[in-house]
Amino acid sequence: MMNKNTNIPRIYNIIIRLLIVIFAYLFIYKQVFYKKELHSLLHEFEDLFRTGNFFIQLGFIIVLMLINWSLETFKWKYLIQKIERIRFGSSFKAVMSGITVSTFTPNRVGEYFGRVFIFKQANYWDGILITIIGSMSQLLVTLITGIFALLFFVLHYFDLQQFFFGYARIGLVFSAIVLSFFLIFLYFNVSLLSSLQNRLKWNWIRRIKRHLRVFSLYTNRQLAKVLFLSIMRYCVFSIQFYLLLKLFGVNLPLSDGLMFISLIFFVMTIIPTIALSELGIRGSIAIYFIGMYFDKFSLLNEQINLGILTASVMLWLINLAIPALIGSFFVFNLKFFRR
Repeated sequence: MMNKNTNIPRIYNIIIRLLIVIFAYLFIYKQVFYKKELHSLLHEFEDLFRTGNFFIQLGFIIVLMLINWSLETFKWKYLIQKIERIRFGSSFKAVMSGITVSTFTPNRVGEYFGRVFIFKQANYWDGILITIIGSMSQLLVTLITGIFALLFFVLHYFDLQQFFFGYARIGLVFSAIVLSFFLIFLYFNVSLLSSLQNRLKWNWIRRIKRHLRVFSLYTNRQLAKVLFLSIMRYCVFSIQFYLLLKLFGVNLPLSDGLMFISLIFFVMTIIPTIALSELGIRGSIAIYFIGMYFDKFSLLNEQINLGILTASVMLWLINLAIPALIGSFFVFNLKFFRR
């Protein structure tokens, strides 16, 4: 009989995630929807919707979404060709299907499983582990840009001269550089994971031990190419977010805007979420950080908060909700069992 105590960590995880979601939506409600002038603010956005320029800009942002996921498709296709040759169209269907599956899994891990069932011959576990390599490259870009965004944020918004005799600033810069080089080292030495297959003793991982060889299939040059595609993707969806903020009246200087956007993506990465709750959490984080910029100049108001929230919601709808709907049509092409 299973020990009831084994369910305790799972219960704690569920409670923590629920609390995060609840506090996120409460924060948004307090900052935006609790204000009495909400109707007048919505009326201002109605006027915005009536302008032709609005739909031109929104159309361009949607085009960037297609570029974003096309880059991800090409990256996954490039990685997967080590075990099976797949056309770009089939790869795109697999990526879209992965987004659909990811909508109800923690931190969108369902993407790993949703893609590989497009295979005709390749082993599913090999495909999942190779997909993780692609995700590692994207995670590396998000973490490094986030680390330096956090560094600049702390240096600009906090007085560090009073800490550690003024050496706190030097310590933070040094730590950011060392941590970044360490993460880069881990990524380009991912092949070391394949050498662990003879050392792993856990019963639950024995099934995939022999598949760890896929981590040694790629040269540093190939990993660098994958990393470059991840950087391109990061630039695309960062520009999307910045353009959406501008579109909804949140006028930030480009340097500050990209800093806050990198910080938001960084925090979103380290917080456990599911795609549905991500909408509220992303909005609350964006309002908190970007709001600090406007509060610094005494410019923060309900319209700014609503603009930040609207931009966050639109980014979620364009980059995740729409692709998930598209992917729902391709899920029927997946083969979960083979003859």
